[in-house]
Amino acid sequence: MAVDDDRFAPDFITDLREVAAADSVADWIFCSHVLEHIDDLAACLDEIFRLLRSGGLAWIQVPLEPELAHSRRIEVDPCRSHAHAWQFGADITQLLQRPPWTVTEVVAGHTLQAAELGRLGIAPDERFWIARKA
Repeated sequence: MAVDDDRFAPDFITDLREVAAADSVADWIFCSHVLEHIDDLAACLDEIFRLLRSGGLAWIQVPLEPELAHSRRIEVDPCRSHAHAWQFGADITQLLQRPPWTVTEVVAGHTLQAAELGRLGIAPDERFWIARKA
């Protein structure tokens, strides 16, 4: 899908496991439905943390399976359309923690107005995590 409004175009696209950028260069990182596809989750989270400036925010959204007590790495099935490498469970907030940042779970409909949910294509019951670098 083409982006008609430059405000929504990415600044750059990269491999999140190893970003060719200096430390502390981003105020805000939007990472929606990416992490579940990458087997090396720790490297991606470390990169997000490295890239964020002090006070910076990362919006992280992944599919949540709340009935699953512990997130787990799974083998990617090339025959499945979603090609997930992770199933995220109830422990996702703790899994995302990287000292000294704080991670807060947010229910979209409790924070965003209906118009914003529609513009972003987010269901009111969807969850996302805000990671703030101290």
